Amino acid sequence: MLTDDDTNKLIYRAFGALIGVMASMVMIAPEGTRNALYRVVVSVICGTIFAPVAGNIFGFLDGPEWELVLARGTATGFSVWFILEAFARLFSTNWIDRLIVERLRLKGDGK
Repeated sequence: MLTDDDTNKLIYRAFGALIGVMASMVMIAPEGTRNALYRVVVSVICGTIFAPVAGNIFGFLDGPEWELVLARGTATGFSVWFILEAFARLFSTNWIDRLIVERLRLKGDGK
C-alpha cells in the first residue's frame, strides 16, 4: 500500500521526468509529432521508474527531500531519451546526409 509520502514522491518523479524530457526536446528536437509523443511517454515512464536508481549514479542527487526526488526524475527523464535519441540518430542510415544538408542550410546556402 502506498503512503502519502510515497505517492508524493511518485508524483515528483513523474513531474521531474516530464521536465527532463522537455529539456531533452530542446537539446535534440524530435523529428515529428509522433516522435515527440513517444519521447514524452517513454521518458516519463522510465524517469518515474528509474529515478530512485539515479541517486546512485548521480550521488549529489541522493536524498529523501522532495527537491532531490524532483531533480532525480528530471535527470533520469532527460538522460533516458537523450541517450536513446542520440543512439537512434547515430545508427540511422541517412544521418550523414541529414547532417550535411543541415550544415549547408545553416551556412545559408539554401539548397
